[in-house]
Amino acid sequence: MGFKLTLMLTALPLKSFDSIITISAMSVLSRTALKVPKALSRAPLFKIRSSPQSLGASSVSLPLRRMAGLSTWEKILTKNAMAPACVRTHTPQSQAIKTPYAIYVSGQLPADAQGNMVQGSMTEKTSACMKAIEEILAEAGSGLEHIVKVTIFLTDMKDFEEVNKAYESWMITEPARSCVAVKQLPKDADIEIECIALPWDHGCS
Repeated sequence: MGFKLTLMLTALPLKSFDSIITISAMSVLSRTALKVPKALSRAPLFKIRSSPQSLGASSVSLPLRRMAGLSTWEKILTKNAMAPACVRTHTPQSQAIKTPYAIYVSGQLPADAQGNMVQGSMTEKTSACMKAIEEILAEAGSGLEHIVKVTIFLTDMKDFEEVNKAYESWMITEPARSCVAVKQLPKDADIEIECIALPWDHGCS
């Protein structure tokens, strides 16, 4: 039985892994809908959407990552950095997500591995954030030298110079960076740092 398959890229306003490609499959010969193996239909983020089209079409939605060969990604969790639950109970968040091409590290607050907020100077707080990022990247098989983008959030831009100096002492390379002033951060922190890094085998030499 033949099928006419049409690939259509949807808009990408959703979260990274929620963006999808829609495959519309229409039976050319009958009203028979596209059959999908049960095991595949139960896979995470795999959805089957019914279609009212007269020729018995069905619409199958797959994550963009699956269609692009990014079906393998993993959550990163290390005991050497503050767990997301220390920020907020039952938070739908990972310390980082690793894909074959990038590691996305969540914003790290100035805290120790047990979730205790670091008190003291902005130098100490910045170092605590960078230490957490270092531990998370190590768990993901990467390192600070493979960071390509950093975003720093500060509640007071008067701290920028001190933060910048402390940050520089940790960095081996000079990745792209943004520094944003915000009104408030979780747990009343003064600083939060997030980054994107490359897996070690895609890193810069």
